[in-house]
Amino acid sequence: MKIVKILIQTVVILLLLVALVGWLLPSEMAISRKTNIDAPASQIYEVVNNLKVSQEWSPWYKIDPDSTVYTFEGPESGIGAKMSWTSNNPEIGNGSQKIIESNKPTLVKYEMTFEGFEKPSYASFIIVESGGQSQVEWNYEGDVGVNPFYHYMTLMMDGMLGPYYEQGLQDLKTMVENMPDINEESDMEMQTEMDSMTVNE
Repeated sequence: MKIVKILIQTVVILLLLVALVGWLLPSEMAISRKTNIDAPASQIYEVVNNLKVSQEWSPWYKIDPDSTVYTFEGPESGIGAKMSWTSNNPEIGNGSQKIIESNKPTLVKYEMTFEGFEKPSYASFIIVESGGQSQVEWNYEGDVGVNPFYHYMTLMMDGMLGPYYEQGLQDLKTMVENMPDINEESDMEMQTEMDSMTVNE
């Protein structure tokens, strides 16, 4: 019995130490990846400003495309457009993504919620055009809250999610560079082409 008591005390002490270290770790995390796309900023903006089109390039759709259910609310694109998803796959879970800021053609910002986390996270695309080519920066910022054990996640997130962001940007680049060039006068044609890519609600 004495050995059992010592083991229990040791486990409790270790858990307390892990929790204490967790409290000292940051609760906030950030991920950022960039790529250059041979396309005007307006063309890239139209793609990332439409959540339904994200199925064509987003890495998250590839994880569990058969059993994840997506629903859409609000306008087709721009501020207020919202996508929600449900999945039994623990890599996907349940959550939502909503466009909260949209400044053509340089910025699209999303608010994201994930089941099990108390605070929303934010992602954004910053697009800077120069000489017919555009630099696209995909950012993510999140806060895991007060749970000290979640704080350990902030040390691993860049390594875990970074490759997904890199693949997503590569797929976005491939998609956009294979679309016809557009200008302000051909926005309608661009929208028509993207409408053909959207998923059914």
